[in-house]
Amino acid sequence: MTLKESSSVTNVHNHFSSCDFGVVADGMVVAAKTGKKARRKSFGGRDDLLNVYRLAKNFIIKHKIFRICQVVENQDVKQLTICNLWRVERFPDGRIKTYEFFMDREIWSEVSELKHWPEVPIWPIKRTQSLDWWRSVVKQAIWKALAAAGYHVLPLYQHIVKKSARHKRILMSIDKTAGSKTLLPCKPEMTPQQMADRMMVRYLGKEGELDRETVRYRWKDGLLTSASMEAGARALRAAIFQHIIEKEVFSAMLVMDYRNVPFLRYLAYAKYRLGLLKVAQERRNLLPLLPGINPEQWDRPDLFAKKLWIKGTRKTTLVDRSPFWSKDSTSRYASFDNGTGYRWLSKASPVVVKEWANCGKSTSIITNIALANVNMRVPVIAYQYLLRSSERNNFPIYGISPRIQSLYKLFLMNCSKLWETKGFVAVKQWLKADMQSNISTMMDYLNAEGFDEGYPDKQATWQSLVRRSDDWHARVSIANMERALAGQKLLEWDSLLTQAIIDEIIFTPLRTSRDMAIEGYEMHHCIGEYSNECHLGKYRAFSVVEPDGSRSTLGFMIKGKKTLRDQHMSKYNGAISDAAKAAGFKLIELYQQVLKSKNNKRLLHTA
Repeated sequence: MTLKESSSVTNVHNHFSSCDFGVVADGMVVAAKTGKKARRKSFGGRDDLLNVYRLAKNFIIKHKIFRICQVVENQDVKQLTICNLWRVERFPDGRIKTYEFFMDREIWSEVSELKHWPEVPIWPIKRTQSLDWWRSVVKQAIWKALAAAGYHVLPLYQHIVKKSARHKRILMSIDKTAGSKTLLPCKPEMTPQQMADRMMVRYLGKEGELDRETVRYRWKDGLLTSASMEAGARALRAAIFQHIIEKEVFSAMLVMDYRNVPFLRYLAYAKYRLGLLKVAQERRNLLPLLPGINPEQWDRPDLFAKKLWIKGTRKTTLVDRSPFWSKDSTSRYASFDNGTGYRWLSKASPVVVKEWANCGKSTSIITNIALANVNMRVPVIAYQYLLRSSERNNFPIYGISPRIQSLYKLFLMNCSKLWETKGFVAVKQWLKADMQSNISTMMDYLNAEGFDEGYPDKQATWQSLVRRSDDWHARVSIANMERALAGQKLLEWDSLLTQAIIDEIIFTPLRTSRDMAIEGYEMHHCIGEYSNECHLGKYRAFSVVEPDGSRSTLGFMIKGKKTLRDQHMSKYNGAISDAAKAAGFKLIELYQQVLKSKNNKRLLHTA
C-alpha cells in the first residue's frame, strides 16, 4: 500500500492543536475554564453557541479535514479521500463506490446520495484555471463539522422573555433594523449564522481591498493560506483525472453536455456506467437523451427501440410513464405518434438531439422538421436556432402542420444556401443579428394574415416571405402611429440635403413623422420619438444604407448654425461599421456647411 498526501495542510493543524479547546466526553463538550465575561464577549453570552463552536473546532482538528487530497492504491483499487470526509473508490472493472464520514459517530458509510458533497470543477478547462474553488470545498467541510456539532438544532434566540406572537414579531423587526435595544425584552444576541460566519472568516479569510489593476478584491487569508490550499486543490484535480475518471465514461459525458461536466455529475453517472457505455457504443448520437431518462433504465436492450418511442395506434408506451422519466428532469419525454419524427431524430447530430432535449422535448416540432424533407446540407446551428425559436413561440400548438413544415423548409434552405455561398460565420451572424431570421416576427405576420392568404405557397422563398412580413409590419406601424396621432396633423419638415452619397454610402433624410415611425419600427429603436424636435428644426435624422445592404440611422442636433452628432445606431441600437461612422461625420459636417451658407439652394443637390 502506498500513501500520497498533498502538502496543502502545512502547519495548520499543528497550530490548531496548541489552541485551547474543550475535550469531548460522551458526545458533549466540556468547556475549558473560561470566565463568563470572555464567553459573553465572544458569543453574546450564549453558551450553546460556544459549545457548538468548540465541538466543531474539535472535529476539525481531530479529523484533519483540511487535508484536501489523499490517494491510496491497494491491489488495483484506487481510493481518493477529500478532506477526510468524502471518499471515492474505483475498482479494476471500472465500478465506483462512494463513502461519507460521519464525525459524530466516527464511522465511514457507503452512500449513493451525493447531495452534501463538495463540487469540484473538472470541465471545461476555463472553469478549472482558477483554483479559488478550494474555498467552497473547505467551506462545505466546515459546515459538515458544524452540523455534526449540533448547529442545526440551535435556536435562533436563546432568551425570549415572552413567547407571544407579538414579541416574536418585535424580535424579527429588530433583527432587520440592526438591533435597536429599546424594543427587545433582552439585549440582542448572536445568532447561529453569525457564529458560523465567524468560524468561516477565521479559517477562510475574507475579501480585502480593491485591486485597481484587476478590478477585483484582494483576498485576505485566514488561518488557511491561499498558496497552500491551492496546491492541495491542484493535487485533488490531478488525482481525479489520474485515479478516478474513466476515459470512455468522460467522453460520453462530453457528448451529453460539453459545456459543463462537474465531478459530482461524473460520480452520479459512473454508477450506471454499463448502461452509459452501451449507449455510447450503439447509439452515441442519442447520448444527450439520457439525462431525461431514469438511470435505472439505461441498460435496457430496447432503450431506443421503436416499440418504446413510437406508439402508433396505442395510447401510451413506457416512454410516457413515470418509471421511464428522470426525477431531476424539468420536462418529460413523450412517445411519437408516427415513426417519421423519431427516425429523423435517431439520425440527427448529438448537438441537435441535445437542443431538442433541452427545449421542451416536443414531438410535433421534430416531426414537422422531418416532414419538411430538406435534402440539402444544413449547418447544425440552424437546427439549434429553429428548435429554440419554435419552443419559444409555442409551435407545439400547431401540431403536425403542413404550413409549419413549409416554413421550416424555406428557413433551412435559406441557411443552407447562405452556408454554401458565404460560409459558417455568415450564417451565424445572420441568425444572431439579422431581423430577417427572426421566427417570432415572421409568425406575427403569418398568424395575422399570411396563413389566411395561403402563404407560404409553393413558389415562396424565405426572402419573399420576409418582404411580405416587412410590408405587413410597416403597415401595422403606420396604423398604430396614425391611431396615436388621431386628430393631430401629420408632422412634416424640410431637409437642407436631399439624398446624399458619401463614400458609396447612401443617406436619405427622414422628413415626416410617418417616415420616422417606419424607420423606428424597421430598425427597432426610438428614432420616432424625435419627430417633434425635427418639426421644430432642432433635430434631423437620416436613414443610412451601406453598399452591402447594412442599415443604420443617423441623428444629429441643430443649434443655431451648428450641428452636433447625437446618435448613429444600427438595428436594436447596435454598433455600426467604421465606414458608416466616418461617412456620418462627413454628412453632419456637410449639413453644417449648408446651414452657414448664404445660398442654401445652390448647395441643396451637390452633396
